[in-house]
Amino acid sequence: MRIAALTLALCLPSAAALAGPWPRSEGGAFFALSRGAADLSFWAEYGLRETRWIAADLRRDADGSLTGALIFNQVLPLPGSPGERVVAAVHTRGEVSRDAFGFYDSALRIGVSLGMGLSTPVSGWVTAAAAYEHHPITPKVMSDWSLGLQLHPRIAALLQGEHDYSKNQPASHKIGATAILNLADKLRVTAGVWQSDTGFRELRLGSWFEF
Repeated sequence: MRIAALTLALCLPSAAALAGPWPRSEGGAFFALSRGAADLSFWAEYGLRETRWIAADLRRDADGSLTGALIFNQVLPLPGSPGERVVAAVHTRGEVSRDAFGFYDSALRIGVSLGMGLSTPVSGWVTAAAAYEHHPITPKVMSDWSLGLQLHPRIAALLQGEHDYSKNQPASHKIGATAILNLADKLRVTAGVWQSDTGFRELRLGSWFEF
């Protein structure tokens, strides 16, 4: 279900809980660049083994804040023989950030994700993820989900949702819809709209490449 593996890193907003559960092939790499009103983001993945891969997440916010993270991902064994159709993974993310005033901060995130490929009535995928982020002041529980539909050999649609629950802060929720156009075998471009529960709406444009 490689289409699912590709899309989980696609146009993710900055608060995404985790990477997706489908691993990169050993030695395989993936790069994604996305731009919205609030930030510019770069995502990269590299397959270490068939069941283990790493990812890097770099982001610059509109106010000048910078965030960098390294994510280690490991596929979890599942009972039975689900094959590639159903996949689970555990993820550990270390993050360092610098705000617009030059102050540094860090956080550690750990969680799990689950993905399932769909074949009827249309081809697609569904994923869900949950994570806990340790922070000395504002620890949080995060979750996200996605539903992808392959509408045409060159066109797919992606629906995503994100939910954050921080200590001493109101919960936040986002939902997004993205169109994916396959320009070449390993090159795709995207356009999506995200809406938050605060009323903020942004257009995100992206491109990504796999090899």
